[in-house]
Amino acid sequence: LILSFNRKGIITEVNDPLLQKFNYTKKQVVGKNVLGTILPKSKKSTDNIIYRLFQNPNLFIDAETEIQVKNGGKIWISWTNKIIYDKKGKATAVNAVGFDVTKRKEIEAQLQYLSSIDPQTGVLNRPALLQIGTTELKRAKRYDRALSVVAFKFRQKDRKSSLSDKQLQETILLMRTVIPSVDYLGRIGDTEFALILPETTLGNIPHLIQHMVQSLVKYNKNTHSKITLLYASATLNKKTNTIDTLLSQAWQQLETKPLRGRE
Repeated sequence: LILSFNRKGIITEVNDPLLQKFNYTKKQVVGKNVLGTILPKSKKSTDNIIYRLFQNPNLFIDAETEIQVKNGGKIWISWTNKIIYDKKGKATAVNAVGFDVTKRKEIEAQLQYLSSIDPQTGVLNRPALLQIGTTELKRAKRYDRALSVVAFKFRQKDRKSSLSDKQLQETILLMRTVIPSVDYLGRIGDTEFALILPETTLGNIPHLIQHMVQSLVKYNKNTHSKITLLYASATLNKKTNTIDTLLSQAWQQLETKPLRGRE
């Protein structure tokens, strides 16, 4: 795809493959601003990609943009930009060559998803949970916000047998329906799971646990199961330096002195 535009963003040249890709005629784009036609129009003036490009051209030799085309679909284009300078060294125009990399981006997104998900339960795996937790802990410490974690596991009431794979999958799926979307659920052991709860103090946790237990009670009645929820929690304090430390506190308590979700 070939695209040329000047410092004001006005399109001066396009080729047929670009017109076909975006379902335009030449008259519809040449002389028009590249923003709102070929490139998405930014909501804020500070995000204006054309302004930024001409202010710091060396930072935009290569760029990838997600674009919504006229049929409503979205595509990714990888651009290589040749910057045109005048005699005074001022960037005045851009000649860009683009390639459709939508398939590659879709594969990358799928691989990233698969690498962060526990295949058995569909929740975050341990490395992904730790990565997110590290980010949330830094944010909480920087802005002096609350952050708590809950480690939990399920147990048969008779303690003689462990949950089957099907039971584990069904109970975790059930928990995902009652856990707020702003919280993060992940698997940290064979039968142990953890929640990272931004903006949450220890005083808020019993309310969440109650919702989890109520859902589990309904599950037990419908499936004639006898599963209980054991949990432990920890919250961010001045001595907490890593998310590993916070999760370990909750996990150790879960293994030694767990609390039981009351029905």
